[in-house]
Amino acid sequence: MDGILKFVYAVILFLSLFLVVTNVESADCDSDYNCKEQLRAS
Repeated sequence: MDGILKFVYAVILFLSLFLVVTNVESADCDSDYNCKEQLRAS
């Protein structure tokens, strides 16, 4: 029983981390200069 609860807890943890990573808004840039300008503007 304890092993099942630990497994469920680990699955919920990894799923939540996965959802956070996939929802991160990525910066679309063609070069390093464009990325720096976009990061300064936000």
